[in-house]
Amino acid sequence: MYQAKTLAKKIATTIDFHKGEDIKIYDVSNKTPLARFYIVIGASNQRKVHGLASEVEEILAKSKADVGHVEGKDAESPWVLIDAHDIIINVMSNAERERLRFDSIYKDCPVVDFPIAKSN
Repeated sequence: MYQAKTLAKKIATTIDFHKGEDIKIYDVSNKTPLARFYIVIGASNQRKVHGLASEVEEILAKSKADVGHVEGKDAESPWVLIDAHDIIINVMSNAERERLRFDSIYKDCPVVDFPIAKSN
């Protein structure tokens, strides 16, 4: 079994290595009973959104984390949501993130630091 905070940091660091943009881990444990952490990942285009979402799913599978639901996997979607119960991961185009002002939802939540990936 995984520890949610450790796994959230692993996801963020790995996705940073794969060129995810403006990655944030929000600690929402005091705001909602639905999850402990929300991860928000930006991407430059829809193709990148789906590539990064696939990377997240691979990390979750290797960590033996239970994934309850995935939404937005069709090629036209600018946003993929992955519900791993304690961790909700939102991979979205930068344009969609800005349009929805997505991060403002979590402005009162603590942001969790994670190790930045080393570039090759």
